[in-house]
Amino acid sequence: MLKNKIFTPKLLSENFSKNFIEIEDLGTKTIFDIFKKKKVDKLKIYKKILVVLIKLQNINSRKIKNFKKKYYKIPNYSKKLIFKEANLFLDWYVPQVINKNKIPKVKKDLKKIITSLIKKIQLPNNTFVHRDFHVSNLMINNNKISIIDSQDAVYGNIAYDLASLIDDVRLKTSKDLKKMIYKNYLNLNKKKINKIKFKNDFEILSVLRNL
Repeated sequence: MLKNKIFTPKLLSENFSKNFIEIEDLGTKTIFDIFKKKKVDKLKIYKKILVVLIKLQNINSRKIKNFKKKYYKIPNYSKKLIFKEANLFLDWYVPQVINKNKIPKVKKDLKKIITSLIKKIQLPNNTFVHRDFHVSNLMINNNKISIIDSQDAVYGNIAYDLASLIDDVRLKTSKDLKKMIYKNYLNLNKKKINKIKFKNDFEILSVLRNL
């Protein structure tokens, strides 16, 4: 990330055999904290975030040299993995809200819906995906936006991180602002994007992510 001029914590020292690493302290102020204030130009900040997101998506190396000087290949965010993660909803949430006798049928019906949605995803897994790209993982440090919590990065769908950012259930955002962020992203991104397929995948991935 640092090679792509993306601000992220630097590794200061490590003792991997003792499960210890020391990384740069970026402070405590997240974008989420800033958005709690009443008089904040959210769109202005989101535009800056989108610039960072596009830099992130322009990372073209799938191999990363770790602090042990060994190469690590960033995995694919396969449809199989998306299905596995979406199914956690069935195991963790459904039993808490559905009558015990109805759980098997509800799970079966929801699995069909999840499978159907995943089959409708159209764009390829050819983009660096942070996987938790939302305002709680974006910091302000020296007036610059930094990214934390990048350890689960994958190569996946270009729409995924934007869906994470816009449809963040922890943050109340108006429909108008969401539309403006979405529009600004498409205007800023210089890649050739099939807007119909992108919108389709954005909506599906947003649903699956928020289960």
